[in-house]
Amino acid sequence: MRYSLIVIITITSFVFNACKDQPETASEAKSVFDIDSARASISSSLKSFAEAVQRGDSTAIASFYTSDAQLLLPNSEPISGAPGIISFSGAFMKMGIKNAKFFTTELYGGEDGLTEVGNYEMYGDGGKIFDRGKYIALWKKENGVWKMYRDMFSSNMPLPSAGK
Repeated sequence: MRYSLIVIITITSFVFNACKDQPETASEAKSVFDIDSARASISSSLKSFAEAVQRGDSTAIASFYTSDAQLLLPNSEPISGAPGIISFSGAFMKMGIKNAKFFTTELYGGEDGLTEVGNYEMYGDGGKIFDRGKYIALWKKENGVWKMYRDMFSSNMPLPSAGK
C-alpha cells in the first residue's frame, strides 16, 4: 500500500510539473494590441473621410461609421445609423462644406475600442474657413475594420449674435 501511494504521488508530481512547463498553444496565446497600427488605420480613415467630404459623398461618409453608430451633435438629439448619418452629412455639405481636415491629438484604448480626441477644420468655397472645433470619437472594429461608433464635436467659432 505504501509503495502504491509513493508511485501515485510521484506520477502526479511528474504530470503536474510536465504540464506547467508546457508553452501556451496558439489558441491560448494572448494577442498583443498594436496601438501604432490602429493609429495608422484611423489616420487613413480620416484622410478618406475628408476625401468623401470633398466629393460631397454622404453615403461614403456613413461608411466610416459602425452600423449602430451615433452622432452626438450640439443642440440636437442623437443621430443614429447610416440613414441618419447620410441625411445629416448631406445637409451639412449643402450648407457649403467643401473640405475637411482632422488632427488627432490623443488616441488611447485597446483592441476592444479606442478613444480619439482631436481638432477639425471645415472649409467652404475658396478655402474659406467654415468651422473650426474639437471632437471626441469612439472607435470599434466592425468586420475587422476600425470604424467610428460614437462621434461628438463642438465648434470653437463664436456663435452669431442675435440682432446683428
